[in-house]
Amino acid sequence: MSIDLGHLEDCFQQKFHQPPRWGARAPGRVNLIGEHIDYNGGFVLPAAINREVAMLASPSPDHEFHLYSVNYSEGFRFSSGDLNLSQRSQSGWPNYVLAVLDQLHKRGIRIPPLQVIIEGDVPSAAGLSSSAAVEVCAATLFLACIEHELPGEQLALLAQSAEHSPWVGVQCGIMDQFISVHGLEGHALKIDCRDLSYSPVQVDPRLVSLVVIHSTVGRELMKSAYNQRRSECEQALTLLNQSSGLSRNYLVQYSPEEFEIYRQNLPGLLSRRARHVISEQARVVEFEQVMNRGDFQAAGQLLQASHASLRDDYEVSCPELDCIYEISLNIDGVYGCRMTGAGFGGCAVALADPEQAETVADRIAGEFEKIRKMRPWTMVTPACRGACHWKIDSNSP
Repeated sequence: MSIDLGHLEDCFQQKFHQPPRWGARAPGRVNLIGEHIDYNGGFVLPAAINREVAMLASPSPDHEFHLYSVNYSEGFRFSSGDLNLSQRSQSGWPNYVLAVLDQLHKRGIRIPPLQVIIEGDVPSAAGLSSSAAVEVCAATLFLACIEHELPGEQLALLAQSAEHSPWVGVQCGIMDQFISVHGLEGHALKIDCRDLSYSPVQVDPRLVSLVVIHSTVGRELMKSAYNQRRSECEQALTLLNQSSGLSRNYLVQYSPEEFEIYRQNLPGLLSRRARHVISEQARVVEFEQVMNRGDFQAAGQLLQASHASLRDDYEVSCPELDCIYEISLNIDGVYGCRMTGAGFGGCAVALADPEQAETVADRIAGEFEKIRKMRPWTMVTPACRGACHWKIDSNSP
């Protein structure tokens, strides 16, 4: 992974004047396909990336928790007694750790006071789940300190509950925390958001690379627009059920063929919203199949179709993301590209020939800079493993 643990241990020693005893790390993620269908009961297909959050800890010398962020060069301390929202930090970053600790307490899991150092390199406001990486890393670390194990699904749900809580206040789906916990090296995961069942999807780094390109626009999840899309999907489902005489709970339960039969009662806008959701579900299923057989050209075409649907039917792209998409169509070594995440900014993701991936990233950035007068950051990543923990007196992962 990406954080230099030796350097982080040195920082811990300098800050707390003793060596750390436990460590944990958790990755960010990129969603390859399956966008805006999680809340419609659909599949998502994320991969963990080689950007992460790492934490080290040792017992506290007193009755307080002592946190220190390397990224913010800032400390924070609080009582180990019952937590209350008056302890929230104006800086923001400690609240994710407090939220996790509070969720553990609510489940009857008490964590003794600790000294904790935190460092991360998941870009923030980029739609790569930096907050989920913090939450999963904190939960993994705290549980390791008391030698308590939780099943992966429960760990992900606990981290999601932390983000939903008043400490953070973001009503996210489960994908981000789930892939940070369950990521598999060389694989993405197709996750069924209805029951959290999942299956691995091959992303062999010897055969294909993931290229992430930032749009230069911070991922601002426009709350009003996001809520509006959800409402439109609910309206579309109601009308489809009326037209079909069925009582289905999710749009994705309609096949593309059924949608064509029953769509006549839907106004144009609602029809486009439903068409994206239903067609995107079908694309995820096909993407899993073609990736597992190594047909990256077909996989790339599905990414391109996904972007067009998000741009035209769901209307959550932006000029910068569309620019990256258009540039990618003329770059050798790119199988396909699309916007990733909620949209309105953030990142695009491309499948690329691993021998050309770095060149692909540089060329897209260069062409984007010519057009938009700003150079985006890029990164090339394999599909990585999920969260882990260790004792410092044993070998680090």
